[in-house]
Amino acid sequence: MNYEKVILEMLTRIKDLEEKVDMLQEYQQELQNKDEGEYDATNGEEKKESGRKRSRREIMTILEEKYGYRVRKGNRSEGSGIVASKNGKSYNIKVSYSRSYTDSEEVICSGWHTVFDKEIDNPDFPYFIFVVEGKKGEFHYFIFKREDLINEFDDKAYDANKKLHFYFRVTKDGKPLEVRETEKDMTGYYNNWDIFK
Repeated sequence: MNYEKVILEMLTRIKDLEEKVDMLQEYQQELQNKDEGEYDATNGEEKKESGRKRSRREIMTILEEKYGYRVRKGNRSEGSGIVASKNGKSYNIKVSYSRSYTDSEEVICSGWHTVFDKEIDNPDFPYFIFVVEGKKGEFHYFIFKREDLINEFDDKAYDANKKLHFYFRVTKDGKPLEVRETEKDMTGYYNNWDIFK
């Protein structure tokens, strides 16, 4: 009997179970915080929630309330994104968050994102959502089906770490763009929630 293989399999299963327990504990804490508010025990003040967490929660709410999905945060083995389920099917959604990196008066927001080749090539991720937090704390969403992301950016080159880089921005006049190598109009993908119908 190959004990090393058995031990490795057991360790893998233990790790998966630990991740699921962590996810359930986090979900339980979030439910409690909705009713009670989240407070910092050190000084009794409400904690400021990160933009990443707020945007993820907003995405989940939109998918649940407007499109009828059951939604949960994905565990590490699912890519740590969001898992949306409807009509007996589950969809892994890769979410990438960026705060805005601009002081320009001509731009509402401008965020930087990277995606690994193994994520783009993975058919288990049918959707990608790139979130840029605007100057006033609002979120701007660039939403792609996997095949649209591949086709739209087939001219991009991977860097030495096998990552693609994206600079998504929205101009003052409301035009969504990707401007990393060349300027591309992203109107078809900006706040494109209807792909989840």
